[in-house]
Amino acid sequence: MALPHTVAAAVIISDCIDENARVRQQCRFASLFSIEPSYIGVSSTHPELEAAGHLVDVLDAHRLMTPSSSGNSTPIQSSLSKLANASHNQKDASSPFTAVIIVNVAPRTESIKKRWGNGPPFCFFAISGVLVVSTYSQLILSLLFRILKRENNASLPQIHVMKTQAVIQHAANQNWIPLDEANRIINTQFRSYEFVPLAAYWIVTRGGSSAIPHDLASILEKEGQDQCEQEHQEEGKRNNQADDKSLNPFIWFIDNFGNCKTSLLPEDIDFMENRIYSVTLENNQSLIIKACGIKRLSDAVPLVPTVLVGSSGYKNYRFLELVIKNDNFSNKTRASIGPFSISLDT
Repeated sequence: MALPHTVAAAVIISDCIDENARVRQQCRFASLFSIEPSYIGVSSTHPELEAAGHLVDVLDAHRLMTPSSSGNSTPIQSSLSKLANASHNQKDASSPFTAVIIVNVAPRTESIKKRWGNGPPFCFFAISGVLVVSTYSQLILSLLFRILKRENNASLPQIHVMKTQAVIQHAANQNWIPLDEANRIINTQFRSYEFVPLAAYWIVTRGGSSAIPHDLASILEKEGQDQCEQEHQEEGKRNNQADDKSLNPFIWFIDNFGNCKTSLLPEDIDFMENRIYSVTLENNQSLIIKACGIKRLSDAVPLVPTVLVGSSGYKNYRFLELVIKNDNFSNKTRASIGPFSISLDT
């Protein structure tokens, strides 16, 4: 039986949003890591796009737990490190991971079933001490990797793709799980409950990427596009072009104020204050919205559509948002999660 291993923080991003599925996943994770993960359910018609933005935001929120560029720990980092190692044995205390993020968004379409059988595989990678275990999807990962490519000048984390059967058989051979349990997990429909938390646990406690069988891949390389769902292939190619300012932007989340978080960074549209932009929504193309560029909501004109630099993003890379000060942009324009277009008004 696995001994509980504590990390300082954990998040699950999933399209399994009913209470039964959510609580089961949280309990399974907690039984392994001794911490209940936060949970973000995605329920839009574009769940992978929504998950892509949430992944970026959650990684940014975890940055206080990771070492600074100078290698020195802040008081917050030191405290979290002590918390994470408080109940570990000596082997566990050497784990490089302070947090775990799980992303499970896998639409069950016919094209996916034809290619993958029991759903697309899961992959994992590490960023500054955070382990990410995700559905292997270019749509989910491309937004994060686009930012990382700009920040690190094309130095990107290595992606490790897992095959459920190979990982579980290896675990059974190592006596990490009973054989009858392994046989059941291999054929499970609910892999984000039965398989993913265990895989994350073994990676964290058994030596990182060397702990389990995996294949190496890159979600941003051209050949990686063949691993994506066929019906999203063209959209994935557009999102993959990290330095192409003409790529199709999308709204990935609408908050409770009706503000629309987009995939665009300011430099993607040569953003400047007081410029007027024309915005067209995928679900309401007959309406051309004139929006004024403003850096802060406090500087916006009330009741006027506005494009501003929002709070979401990673480090110094912050996404643009579509808002109406003192009103609800989504309700006023019938905006929804999905692609949209924006251009400088001439």
